[in-house]
Amino acid sequence: AGISATLGKWDISAAATWHSGWPKTELYLESVPDGGGNPLVVATTSARNSLDYESFHTLDARASRTFQLAHGELEAFVEVSNIYNHENECCLSYSLSADESGNPLLRTNQDFWLPLVPSLGVVWKF
Repeated sequence: AGISATLGKWDISAAATWHSGWPKTELYLESVPDGGGNPLVVATTSARNSLDYESFHTLDARASRTFQLAHGELEAFVEVSNIYNHENECCLSYSLSADESGNPLLRTNQDFWLPLVPSLGVVWKF
C-alpha cells in the first residue's frame, strides 16, 4: 500500500509492505542408535517448509524536488528504506562444534533482510 502527495515543490511518497513469513526448514541434532545400539548424533531437518519465518514488514519513504535547468532538469531526492529498521528474518546458517565435554553442538545464525537504508541522489534529465 502506498500514498503520495505534492507539498509545495516537493513530491512525497511512502509505501508499506507486509506479508506472512516465508516457509523454512530447520536443522537440528538428534541421537539415534548406530548398528551396535550405541547412541549416534546426527543432523536432521524438520519437515520441508514446515515452519515459517516471522511476518515481513517494512515502510519506505521518498521526497524529491525537480529543478528546471537551461538544458533539462535536475531531480534531487532522499529515500529511506525500512524506515523503522525492523529486523526482517531471512536466512539461517549453521555451524557444528563441540561443547567443553566434547558433545556435538549445533549453532544457528539468524540473518536479516536490509536494515534502515538512507539514500540521497540526483537525476539529470537532458
